Amino acid sequence: MFRKSSLSLLNTKTAQWMSILLIPLTLQACSEVVADETQAVSQYLQASSEYLTQQDSYQVENKFVGKVIAKQDANLGFEFAGIIKTLHAIEGQQVVKGQLLAELNTQLLLIERNQLEAQLQQAEAEFDLIEANLSRLNSLSKRGFTSEQNIDELSSQKRVVAANIRSTLSGLEASQYRIDKSKLLAPFDGIVSSRQIAQGEVIAAGSTAFRLLQTGASEVTIGVPASFITQLQGKEHQLEIAGVNYAANLLSVGNEVDTVTRSISLR
Repeated sequence: MFRKSSLSLLNTKTAQWMSILLIPLTLQACSEVVADETQAVSQYLQASSEYLTQQDSYQVENKFVGKVIAKQDANLGFEFAGIIKTLHAIEGQQVVKGQLLAELNTQLLLIERNQLEAQLQQAEAEFDLIEANLSRLNSLSKRGFTSEQNIDELSSQKRVVAANIRSTLSGLEASQYRIDKSKLLAPFDGIVSSRQIAQGEVIAAGSTAFRLLQTGASEVTIGVPASFITQLQGKEHQLEIAGVNYAANLLSVGNEVDTVTRSISLR
């Protein structure tokens, strides 16, 4: 009797513990199901639809790399050899057409010119004297007081002196030309790219003294595929140089295709 009641009591307590354990498990399972459903709902993406319209045409922007070149790039030098007397320009300096860049020592040329001027004055004086003597001889010849030989001799001397005058004048022109060419002037507006002479240096004729790059309107060479040539001709284009846009016109199209880049050079 005691043993049976003890078993009944044990069964009753076991049932109570099982009921207590089942309740939390059921609640936990329900919580996990709700969490899974919430997470699944949050993973859905919102999408909106738009109508697409077909265009008749569209533009495609193409960019090509080129090189800016000066219209004129000149190596300047003296026509005659000499010693550099003074320099009036340095590298990077902006100059205008006709501005003096450098000049040679002209002391010897000035001495030669003075000598020629003296020779010219002497020849002109001789010429005037011969003309006066000829005038007197012609007057005497009319009265029969002189011979034709004297007149012929003076006439010949006159021609010789006249030739000397012309030669001296030519020498003076040549001397003045060399003096003028002793000054190196800028042939156009530009920037002195380099200076290769120093004061007191002896420079040979034709040697480069300055390199001058023309300023103002510059030119650009650009390589483009041959298929673009017909689209570019006869139109104004935009060029971007150092972040600045410039309007440009096509000047010429190259005749040969570059074998490496397969492009044609435009200027």
